[in-house]
Amino acid sequence: MRKRKNRRITHAARSHGHVARAESSAGTVSPPVGLGDAAESEDPSAEVKHLKALAKDGDVDAQIKLARILAEGDGVPKDLKAAVIWCGRAIEQNSPEAQFLLGYWFDKGKMVVERDYAQAVEWYQRAADQGHAGGQWGLACMYCQGFGVPKDEALAADLMRRSACQGYADAQCEMGWMYETGTGVPVNFAESARWTRLAADQGQAVAQAGIATKYHHGEGVPKDIVEAARWGRLAADQGNATGLIQLSNMYLDGKICEVDFVEAHKCMNLAAKQTPEDNEKGREDCVRAVRLMEALMTRSQVVEARRRAKAWRPKQNPEAKENPEAKEKEKQ
Repeated sequence: MRKRKNRRITHAARSHGHVARAESSAGTVSPPVGLGDAAESEDPSAEVKHLKALAKDGDVDAQIKLARILAEGDGVPKDLKAAVIWCGRAIEQNSPEAQFLLGYWFDKGKMVVERDYAQAVEWYQRAADQGHAGGQWGLACMYCQGFGVPKDEALAADLMRRSACQGYADAQCEMGWMYETGTGVPVNFAESARWTRLAADQGQAVAQAGIATKYHHGEGVPKDIVEAARWGRLAADQGNATGLIQLSNMYLDGKICEVDFVEAHKCMNLAAKQTPEDNEKGREDCVRAVRLMEALMTRSQVVEARRRAKAWRPKQNPEAKENPEAKEKEKQ
């Protein structure tokens, strides 16, 4: 069996921020303030005012959308307490999407509620029991890592497959990783490539970088450096660190395009910034590569590369295919 790569499943976050908790024994969220207090919070958004009117009338979709907007501060001031309340109102109506959202907040452990893996498992489980793809994905992640439950890779793979078969892009990406590493399933590079490609086709950046690597090495697919470059660029355009590294290397090796130190420097510089905080070695490797490039560049080239990096903005993948059953990630 191939040695596993040292990579954690993609859902877990690491920062903390206590605002409120959910009381799982009651089956509903216990809000930290009264509903009236939250509903009177000031915001200039006409959309939010409209959503509040619908939410007060019991519209579940409006309650969930309002909870997300207030949690993220999407065009309005953040109101985390109100976000929890509106999510709780949707949970009172047994909404699996709201159950998943609360589970995700407890799992994520920042912005909205304090991290609590036991609570995350409970709310993911409730959503999964109703066949919710996001809930199945979240619960699979918990079992895969042993967060809040005993580690069980076989069960994790089963749950992940159920979610992936509903078209959930993150689950498809993780199924690719599971088949690549033999996590809960036998190693199968062809299956790994198939699932990874399905997620990549939906615009999932991690999967795009993953399928780029597979095409580059001929792992589960025919070796094709042109396809590798195409997928790597799509991942890089979304700000994926691996994709940015792949694109930087492409500009350095000159196999697909002319050697361009300015673009290579820009991409590697961005990769260092996009590398997760817990991956200190990966960040240091990117910084080291940038310094090596600078030793071969003129001062004006370095200045231009830094200018381009500063001006760069991520963009959505224009080739992503619509999948109505895989929209949950877009809302996270």
